[in-house]
Amino acid sequence: MRIGIIIFICVFLNLPDAGYGQLNKHNKKSDFPYQLSPAQEICLIGSGTALLYAGGRVQTTLDYMSASEVLALKTSSLLFVDRGATTNWDKSLDRTREFFEPASIVSTIGLIGGLGLSDRITGESWSVLKTLSLMYLEGAYLTEGMVLLTKATIKRPRPYTYNSSLSLEQKVRSANNESFLSGNAGILFYHASFVSLIMHDMYPDRKWLPYVYAGTHGLAILSGYWSVKSGMHFPTDILAGALWGSGMALLVTHLHKKKNQSLSIHPWSGRNQTGNKISGLSLIIKPKS
Repeated sequence: MRIGIIIFICVFLNLPDAGYGQLNKHNKKSDFPYQLSPAQEICLIGSGTALLYAGGRVQTTLDYMSASEVLALKTSSLLFVDRGATTNWDKSLDRTREFFEPASIVSTIGLIGGLGLSDRITGESWSVLKTLSLMYLEGAYLTEGMVLLTKATIKRPRPYTYNSSLSLEQKVRSANNESFLSGNAGILFYHASFVSLIMHDMYPDRKWLPYVYAGTHGLAILSGYWSVKSGMHFPTDILAGALWGSGMALLVTHLHKKKNQSLSIHPWSGRNQTGNKISGLSLIIKPKS
């Protein structure tokens, strides 16, 4: 699958950008706020791929907790804010919150496709689709790679393994020590922040933007809450996942923003009030055309 994505990226990088940056049907230059840089894309894709590879390799060596290890767990060893999660257990909530992740992926890809096809139809350009797709994949690679790596190296027991109302058989199950960090929170907050940021940058004056922020992040928060109530994650797992996912969205959108100003230094000369000749350097900052 990863090889297929890399091939997809290579094809996209070579798509022509006919008409982009020229006058559109409204006789205005496109104000799409992002741009690609080959060196930057190689670095980001390379870093994400390295994280995914490292996380995947470590995952193959991960051993889940044995019965004796589960029995040795003490709630008193947990942070105070996390202790309440050890009494939670709800399989139906666990199944429901897991649905949010693929739904967010499909929704985000659909939005990117819609924005890209709209630009292709009206402006005869693939730039929007190509740029947003690469940005999305880079952030997703970095997010998921860190999730895999931390789960397999930190090996934090899930809250339900501390739950005294569950049988030992229920506690000794697959993925019983992959609590930190929450992959569900990481992915959902990445998608929520990525969608919100690109919509804000592309349509900065629209009145519906607060609803985009509230809707996307509201669903991510709800899923995080259900992750805790289901007994699958501690609150600190959710917080860490939310910070990492949101951070990756901020990173990729910031790095790809077009520079709106150019800086130049020019020599100058003239005369002061006493008639003496003076000279120096002037710093000029002006918008890029």
